[in-house]
Amino acid sequence: MFWRTDPSAGDRVVRATSCWLLLALAGCSESLPPLPEVSLETFAPANQSRVRSAYDRANANPLSPAAVEGLGKTLFAHGRPESAAACFERCLALDPQGFACAYLLGVARSEQGLPVEARAAFEKAEGIQWRDIPTSVRLVDLLAQAGELERAREILERVLRMEPSSAAANYRLGTMLPDDPDRAIRHLEAAVRTAPGYRDALRSLALALRQAGRTAEAEEVDARFEQADPAPRRYYQDPLVDALEALRPGSPESEPSLPDAQ
Repeated sequence: MFWRTDPSAGDRVVRATSCWLLLALAGCSESLPPLPEVSLETFAPANQSRVRSAYDRANANPLSPAAVEGLGKTLFAHGRPESAAACFERCLALDPQGFACAYLLGVARSEQGLPVEARAAFEKAEGIQWRDIPTSVRLVDLLAQAGELERAREILERVLRMEPSSAAANYRLGTMLPDDPDRAIRHLEAAVRTAPGYRDALRSLALALRQAGRTAEAEEVDARFEQADPAPRRYYQDPLVDALEALRPGSPESEPSLPDAQ
């Protein structure tokens, strides 16, 4: 048996399907978080071209997660975390498994001083990539601020199973063990072994040693604290934030990562 096909009928089906898809996408676009309004005159003249380029690209491709994410990164790098967050929210709505947008949304909300919103974003990012150490560290900090130390400790212990030498995780866990001072000291010692100039860890270690009656050791750690570089830095690698910092016009990274400290 042979079936006759009608090319014109096939074309009509394709056109009808295309029209349906366009209508569906249009409806989807209306329900998405909107792109932020950007007033170019509020940016320095030297920066307007880069902002305009990212803005035009996102407006020409409003359903492209990459274009919307790119605008968010550009706006964040130029000191507009609220507008950047709007982009990352839209990007995440377009691609719910978009780890970078979830993580950067958390960074932007933190920059705005919105810990509840930042935590929700980092929890979303953790659900997408639970092995990501920067996500875990930032989420732990917010949990600790909220007094949720048990969950914070669980996350840190998971991180240390993956990266036993992580200075950031060892330091944080060492400050969350008030009922186990010996274990706290071990974690703090591990932190400063990985990152000898980690001032926060040195200060906490000196305090823990002093409370344990190990005064001479505490004084040695105090001396190391005084000699350590006071410049702020984070003791874990954060490639997404490093990339944002690299976009800042004429500005070096404000918190450089250490290549030997995860």
